[in-house]
Amino acid sequence: MEAQRSPNASLGSIRGLLERIGEQVTHQRRMTHASAALLAAALLAASPAASPSPAPDAAARVSAARSTISISGGRLAGPGAGVLRDALAGAQFVMLGEDHGTREIAQFSGALFETLAPRGFDTVAIETGPVLAAKMRGWLASSGERPQYATFESAHGGATAFYGWQDEYAFLAGATRATRGALRLWGLDQELMGASKLLLESILAQRPGPHSTALIRAMLAQDAADYAKAAQSGDPGQMFLLQVDPSSLHALEASLKQDGNARSQQLVAGLIATRNIYANCCNSLAAQSNRDRALLMKQTQVAYLNAAGAYARPPKIFFKFGGEHLYRGLNPLSNLDLGNYVSEIADGLGLRCVNILVLGTEGKQSRFAGIGKPWADASYKLGDEDHDIFAFLTPFVHATGTSPALYDLRLLRKNFSAAGIADKEYARMVYGYDFLLLIPNTTADPPIAQNAF
Repeated sequence: MEAQRSPNASLGSIRGLLERIGEQVTHQRRMTHASAALLAAALLAASPAASPSPAPDAAARVSAARSTISISGGRLAGPGAGVLRDALAGAQFVMLGEDHGTREIAQFSGALFETLAPRGFDTVAIETGPVLAAKMRGWLASSGERPQYATFESAHGGATAFYGWQDEYAFLAGATRATRGALRLWGLDQELMGASKLLLESILAQRPGPHSTALIRAMLAQDAADYAKAAQSGDPGQMFLLQVDPSSLHALEASLKQDGNARSQQLVAGLIATRNIYANCCNSLAAQSNRDRALLMKQTQVAYLNAAGAYARPPKIFFKFGGEHLYRGLNPLSNLDLGNYVSEIADGLGLRCVNILVLGTEGKQSRFAGIGKPWADASYKLGDEDHDIFAFLTPFVHATGTSPALYDLRLLRKNFSAAGIADKEYARMVYGYDFLLLIPNTTADPPIAQNAF
């Protein structure tokens, strides 16, 4: 009869067995790891040594994205024109960000719209206020367009942004013809600093009650006196909108709620918004002023769409604004501006948006020289004090040479991080715009009516 084992003896045997099994498993793992290491070493020895891929040459990338473009008979020409036409196929929104004051950029705008009009583009959104845009639309629809504008400007100094120049106005006239007179002109910006007279006259035309009428007439007298001072000194800070006590404007706003109609109330709200944007544009609240301006443009865009009953199915729109306003994403002013807003609308509605930045590399441009002072034919160069934000464009300028060049920025997004470009403004442009057009040797766009602002 076999002797009975104690429970402790059984547990000890099991423990010993498990320890021996563990040792064998550990030995097998070590052998496997050693074999794997030997195999890897053999493979490395049998193959050529791996070398790191060189970073793409920045200048070569820029040159590969370049094509020549020109204007012939008022239309786009050259290989770049074909690249643009292909990119514009099926687009609902086209956004042209620009530097202001040159004939060549205005002429490119006109040639580009000649390409867009047959594709159903019948709306142009511009960097003016809606009140001035409505007036210009009336002039453009009549045969005596430029004489009417000249008469207006002589009596409303400082009310027109950009379209008091000959080629910029010619762009609007050409767009009117291209749409057979059916052009919709949308002014999305605040009114200009000298537009207070225009706005006050427009409110008066709504025939408000006697109390509001008295307030408006007193403001018009003050506006005339302030403009005379500003024209003598050239200082825009002496204009009515920067001199008026804000409480006076709010008093008019309250009065119009009593004796004015809805349109007059809308106009005084625009006057107050314009005043606030300019009052804070150059002080510690400048960032808020830029934010308020961007917000106003977005809300005005919505108002136009709602008035047309076309928010869910917007028309085909050509936007023409200063370059900083039309970036996708944050712009150089750290704003989510109009360009980003429209791009997001396009994404949400499943529509296409094409963003084009156009700049002169150097030359001359019309530049503000003071209230009542002649426009300056100012020399400039990308990267100078007034254009220092574009210093990163040096490789593009070198590749451009003496003829206009179009750069397809979409190509530069591929393997962008591998290019090793650290400049944040370079990256902002590549992702914020689809195309860059550089025009060498620009000339200043001359004024229509008088050589004064």
